[in-house]
Amino acid sequence: MGVPFAVALGLIVAILDLIPLAGATIAAIIVGAVAFLHSIPAGIVVVVFFIVYQQIENHLLQPIVYGRTVQLSPLVSPHLRPHRRRARR
Repeated sequence: MGVPFAVALGLIVAILDLIPLAGATIAAIIVGAVAFLHSIPAGIVVVVFFIVYQQIENHLLQPIVYGRTVQLSPLVSPHLRPHRRRARR
């Protein structure tokens, strides 16, 4: 794709991905902006890549890792988040 500073951008992604919840999104915005400044097709490819990457990580890898860590089925781990009910007035 010829995007300039590819290694530096990869290092930024690696470091920002360590920040829970928002790190990968911040990295995608930075790298996507640099790729769009280079060329529109490169920007589109980078944005699509990050969307696919996030979906695979959040819906496939995290349940497997959480399942092994907590020793639960990967099918159960996405549903562990407690649901809050509104207090009735």
